[in-house]
Amino acid sequence: MTKFRDLLWYFLNIRDEESAAAFLREKGVFHRERSCPSCHHQMVLCSRGPNVCPQWRCRNSPCHARLSTRKGTWFEGSRRRLSLEKAIGLIVAWSDELSSLKFCKKHLGLDKSTTVRWNRDLRAVAAEAVGEVSRPIGGPSKTVALDATLFCSGKHNRGWPYARQQWIFGGTCHETGESFVVLVNNRSTATLLPIILRHVQPGTTIVTDEWRAYRCLAQDEFKHVCVNHSLNFVEPSIANSATAPKLGTCPSTNVTVSKNIPCTNDSVCSGEQKCCETSSGLMCVDPKELSEKPKPGDCPQVYLHPSKWGSNHQCLGDSQCSGNMKCCPHERGRMCRRPPGFPAESKPGKCRIVACSSPLARVKSCYSDRSCAGNLKCCPTTSGGAVCRTPVY
Repeated sequence: MTKFRDLLWYFLNIRDEESAAAFLREKGVFHRERSCPSCHHQMVLCSRGPNVCPQWRCRNSPCHARLSTRKGTWFEGSRRRLSLEKAIGLIVAWSDELSSLKFCKKHLGLDKSTTVRWNRDLRAVAAEAVGEVSRPIGGPSKTVALDATLFCSGKHNRGWPYARQQWIFGGTCHETGESFVVLVNNRSTATLLPIILRHVQPGTTIVTDEWRAYRCLAQDEFKHVCVNHSLNFVEPSIANSATAPKLGTCPSTNVTVSKNIPCTNDSVCSGEQKCCETSSGLMCVDPKELSEKPKPGDCPQVYLHPSKWGSNHQCLGDSQCSGNMKCCPHERGRMCRRPPGFPAESKPGKCRIVACSSPLARVKSCYSDRSCAGNLKCCPTTSGGAVCRTPVY
C-alpha cells in the first residue's frame, strides 16, 4: 500500500512543470534565490505558464540575463530528454521498485532508452550514497565481518559481461547491522588498511578470511579472527552473527515465565529478550533492567514516531555509555549519544608524535578521544592524519 500511496500523491500533486519546479524548490533541490552571474544583482523567478519550467531573470535593466532553474542542479542538461514532471514520477517509481519498462511506458509515457538511462543514473546515485559512511562502525565488544568480491560477469553468466573487472570491499557489524561498501582497485594491504582504519572503530573484533592483506590487523588496535573456509564457511564461535549475544543481563535463575518459549541462543528470542536459564530450563525472558542513576542532560530529539524505532540496541542504560554520553533512543535503536551542550571529554595523557614513515600517518581513523577504545587517545600525525595511540603520562 505504501508504494501506491506515493504514486497517488505524485499524480495528485505534480500535474505540470510549474508544480514540479515548486516541489523541487521546497525540497531544496532547486535554488530558492539566485544572484546574476554577470552583474551579481538579485534575480527574480518568472513564471512562463503551467507547462513550461519557470526561469530566473536579472532585475538589473542593462543586464536582463536569464537562467534556467535547472542550471547548477542535478537536473541540468536533462531538459530536452525528460520534463520535470515525468522525472519526479520516475524517481518516485524507482524508489518504490516500480520503474520497470512496462510500468514507465504505461503510466509515464516514457520510451525504453529514457527508462534504462534514468534507472542506471539513479542506481549510481544510490550506490554512491551507500558507499558513504557518517561514522566508523563496530567498537569494543562488537564484531565486524570484512570481505571483498570481484564483479566480472553476470550471475549464472546471464546478460552482457562487464566492460572491466571491479573489486568491491565492505564490512558489516553483526550487532548493529551497520555496513560500508567501497570500490577498490586491488586487495593489497596499502589499499585495504586505510579503508579499514577509516570505517572500523578501534577495539573491534574483525572477522576475515585468510587473505594475506589482513595479517597486519593484529598489530593495530583490533582483535583479528581468521576463518579457514576450507574447514568452516563461518567461524563457529565468533563469525556466525546468529549467535551474537544481545545486550543486557539475565535475571536470577529462579525466575518463572508465563510463556514457555524454549531457546538455545539469543537469536531465537524476539525483540530485546535473551535466552536465559529459568526454573523451566533455557527460555526467552526480558533482560534485567538496570538500576542506575541517569546521567545529567537530555537526549537529542528524535524526529520519528516511537513505533518506528529500530531494535538494534547498542545500550540499555546510561551506565553502558562512556563519559558523559547517555543511552538515547534512535531510529535504529537505543545508542550512546552525547547530550546537547556537553563537550566531548578528553582522556588524560599526551599524544606521541606519529612519524611520517608510519603507514598510518596519512590516514585519519579517528576524530576525538571518545572514538578510541579504552585509554587510547586520538593523536594527530605529521602528515595531517589522526590515529588512536597509547598516551604518554
